[in-house]
Amino acid sequence: MPRDSLIWVQVQRGPAQGLWLSLNPRAGGTYFEGGGEPEVQAALQQYLRPGMVFYDIGANIGFFSLLAARIVGENGRVIAFEADPEIAARLRVHVTRNDFRAISVEEKAVWSEPSTVFFARADPATSPDRGVGHVVANGTGDMIQVNAVSLDEYVRTVPAPDFLKCDVESAEVEVFRGHNVC
Repeated sequence: MPRDSLIWVQVQRGPAQGLWLSLNPRAGGTYFEGGGEPEVQAALQQYLRPGMVFYDIGANIGFFSLLAARIVGENGRVIAFEADPEIAARLRVHVTRNDFRAISVEEKAVWSEPSTVFFARADPATSPDRGVGHVVANGTGDMIQVNAVSLDEYVRTVPAPDFLKCDVESAEVEVFRGHNVC
């Protein structure tokens, strides 16, 4: 199959069993099998409860957002932040296919302050799900500009998280710099 191929699969085992994902068959095997980051899956199962608010910062294709939506249920809320426009679009398709109305997709980076930031998109030849895209200091080469929101500003209009996952390729300190929401 070509590197850019995507196929619909259901997660085979684990707490995400039965969820639908559109995956690259070369790189998506871990998600398909249900084995992606078992420590994070276990933490979600242990600490999330129905009705909670969950933030997925650096949501990528939404594996953990979908799992969290299953756990928090219809009375809970999941806010999935994904800066890469292409991946955010895939995440929206996953939300629709799995019929999770509790998930909101925010096509934004989370940063220390509201602004526009440069985002280095991952090369799909080396990362088919572009999971290693990241904010960079200045725009050169294959960069795009994306809107960024700070957690402090964001929670002024929506509920603060009860629990969050943050995986933003070594920029986690910048996400939480000077914030008091968590």
